Amino acid sequence: MLSSDIGNLASMVGLKIGEVDPNQVYQILVQSEVVLKPVVFHNYKTKNYSKPVNLLDYFDVSLKEASSSDPDSIQQRDRFLQMVDQFSKSSLMKTDQDRNTTILSIRIRTDDPRLSADIANNLISSLDYYVRTQRKSKASRAANLY
Repeated sequence: MLSSDIGNLASMVGLKIGEVDPNQVYQILVQSEVVLKPVVFHNYKTKNYSKPVNLLDYFDVSLKEASSSDPDSIQQRDRFLQMVDQFSKSSLMKTDQDRNTTILSIRIRTDDPRLSADIANNLISSLDYYVRTQRKSKASRAANLY
C-alpha cells in the first residue's frame, strides 16, 4: 500500500500521518466501528447455542434500562456500542504491533476456541474489505476528476 493510501485511511479515522506511525493505522482501524460492525452482527456457530448467533446474543449484551423504550434501531445501536466497548476494554480482543517487523497481531479470547478463530478471521476479512473498498472509492473519485 502506498503511503498516500495510508494517509487517506488515517484521515478517515481522524488521524494525521505526522501524529501516528502509518503502520499503526491498521491497529486503530481494526478497533473501529466500521470494521467491527460486520464482525459483531455475523452469525457464528458456537458450542453454547444450537443455532448460529451474533456476538450481541452470544455475550448477552442487554439494553440499558433507559433504552428499553427507544425504537429498535436505537436499541440495536446501543447494544452494538456496548459490544464495541467490550472489544476495546476487555480481554476479548488484544492487538499488538511488533516494533521490528511492524506485523500486527490480533488475539481473540473466548471460552470457545472455534468462535475465537471465527471472530479473528471475520475481523481480518472486514479490515481487508474496508481497506480495499476505500482504496477503490478513492481511485474512482480521482478518475472522475479527470
